[in-house]
Amino acid sequence: MIYVDEAGTSTRDAVLVVASVLVEPDSQYRVLEKKLGEIADERVPSQIRKGFHFHAKELFNGGKQFSRDEWAFPDRLATLKAILNLIRDHAIPVAFAASLKQVDWSTVIAGLKEKRITPEKWDHAIAFSQAMVKADLFLRKYLSGSEIGVVVAEDVTDRRELLRRVGLFARQAPYVLMPDQQHASSQDQAIGRSPPPSWIRIDHIVDDPHFMPKAGGPLLGLADAAAFTLRRCLERQPLGDDLLREMLHPEDAEIFLSNEANFTSPATSWILNTRAYWGLPFPSEFR
Repeated sequence: MIYVDEAGTSTRDAVLVVASVLVEPDSQYRVLEKKLGEIADERVPSQIRKGFHFHAKELFNGGKQFSRDEWAFPDRLATLKAILNLIRDHAIPVAFAASLKQVDWSTVIAGLKEKRITPEKWDHAIAFSQAMVKADLFLRKYLSGSEIGVVVAEDVTDRRELLRRVGLFARQAPYVLMPDQQHASSQDQAIGRSPPPSWIRIDHIVDDPHFMPKAGGPLLGLADAAAFTLRRCLERQPLGDDLLREMLHPEDAEIFLSNEANFTSPATSWILNTRAYWGLPFPSEFR
């Protein structure tokens, strides 16, 4: 299962991130659902517990689901970190893409205005599609193409149809990225290897994306926390690096933070938290 959420869709945000967490449904889903329930029962104040669902931005800032006076910031921050620790401790891969909103879509938007597609919506669609390419690459590279994935994304009503149409475009229009067009993965950097040529394609994600509200899929909370953390980190906001370290293996976090291209390129995409899969045999195209 590939759970997808986004952060940074406001025109005020400098970076837009679409993040997905890849969960093994048979061995991980129930465990993670139970852990999230335990975090809620242990940490969420009783007066707001009924109907509560995790939303990282709300945990960090407060003010919508609850008054900031009802739940102190240090306790809310600790709750967010506990959610991020689930991603790290259960070795859940995170496939994400980010747009630094530096691309001039003026040559494209002229043909899109009649469909009421704004530059912000187009950024979202492109980041969504690149995140799905990375998620499919994880299935192909680390699971030898033996598994399929189903996408469950937060339902953003005014963008649903655009994401449905554009989000999996690489099924119909694959292409190749050469090594000098890529960031080396954490594994490549750890062993001093340049990345091999990489197909931008989608072979193993099936169906159109399925959209649902956060309340309808508890594991969307993990994707939400990942997207919030990555956006905060890429925007160099306070506590962004600290939150990233709560989510990733320590060595992977430092590799990511030391790669300046992540913070200066118009766009970036990665698969994070893959160390648990490094011992698996790679298909021949990745050797």
